[in-house]
Amino acid sequence: YAKAHTELTKFECLKGLAQLIHPIHPDELILAFIKREERSSTCVTPGIALPHVMFSGVDHISIAVIANEKSMDWASKMGDVHLAIALVMPERSTRDQIIAATTLTRNLLTDQMAERLLLTQSSVDLQALLMYAMSRLLA
Repeated sequence: YAKAHTELTKFECLKGLAQLIHPIHPDELILAFIKREERSSTCVTPGIALPHVMFSGVDHISIAVIANEKSMDWASKMGDVHLAIALVMPERSTRDQIIAATTLTRNLLTDQMAERLLLTQSSVDLQALLMYAMSRLLA
């Protein structure tokens, strides 16, 4: 988790997320994020982006978050982003990993979860919310 206190471009944010997940060799992950964004914006709800890729450099689901009080232009019709949640899955994901990632994505689409995530200031609380959002589908 990182909290930005300065304006970030989309690329700078993706680079920061990659460095949080894969600090030793982030370049391949940065490239994977960029390629994914070139297909379509990963802004999933107003204020929140979910850059997500399958990546050979991880063997379990990895999540990194950058929160920014200043809005980041995510090239999305939904507007700017204040919270970027990177989701990186192993190339050979298990059924449980796929279910957890799908559950998280579906929950992010609910207004209540999105609002809670955007209002949460504590990294510990944010981690707890994301873990909860991966564990069960919310109505």
